Amino acid sequence: MEGGACKDAFVAWQECVEAGEEAGDMVERCYDATSHIFRCFETRYNYYGPVRRKAVSDQAEWLYQYMADGGCRDEVDACLECIDAAEEEGVAVEDMEERCSEAISNLAKCMDAHPDYYHPMVIAEKDICLRAGV
Repeated sequence: MEGGACKDAFVAWQECVEAGEEAGDMVERCYDATSHIFRCFETRYNYYGPVRRKAVSDQAEWLYQYMADGGCRDEVDACLECIDAAEEEGVAVEDMEERCSEAISNLAKCMDAHPDYYHPMVIAEKDICLRAGV
């Protein structure tokens, strides 16, 4: 991982994560570094594909733990259960939001009720939507 064309981006990301973990603001602090490294991986998929798959898996585990630790564990679990059930039933990805709208709404309300913890996540989501033009 510390080789290849994304070496500098990876080192910057690692340093950001370490500083963010220490300061307790990793999501907000490392948003740009994380985006940069994933863009770098995507443009060099042949080299980084296996590493990226592992990183995405690790990121999903971290995201679940982060979301569940903030006071919305039941709502997070309900969303994941709904998504898992929909996937097992073959529901198309574009129909997941409608299928799981109640669980998503409950999670959003819970996150709004805990702004001190979830604020960085909400800000990151809004930024992603703005960049995507949604």
